[in-house]
Amino acid sequence: MAPKLVKEKPIDPTSVSANSAQEYAARGWIFYGRAQFDKAEADFRKSLELEPVNVDVLFALGLTLNAASRSAEAMDVFNQALSAASNLTDPVRKVMVSRLLRGHISHIKTGDWSLTR
Repeated sequence: MAPKLVKEKPIDPTSVSANSAQEYAARGWIFYGRAQFDKAEADFRKSLELEPVNVDVLFALGLTLNAASRSAEAMDVFNQALSAASNLTDPVRKVMVSRLLRGHISHIKTGDWSLTR
């Protein structure tokens, strides 16, 4: 007999309190997933106030700005994230994140991801 699937209710981000950089970022992703880009941006920026050099949150903010059709601002944030990525200690993660960020920057500039080696 197949197990019953339980359909969970979607999380209402307005019911989620945030007090730490991690909590603001998590709630920002919920808003992002609902295309509430203004609220996602506010939470990602609050997260960065608490933890200014967080590559993951800078990336999230860049995605949010780009999704909100603010590509020039997104490119600036992706460049900040690329700079911060140079300090990552895991060499594999450093290469992967840097390549992903360069792809986003290239896509904004030229419409081409330019991910070939």
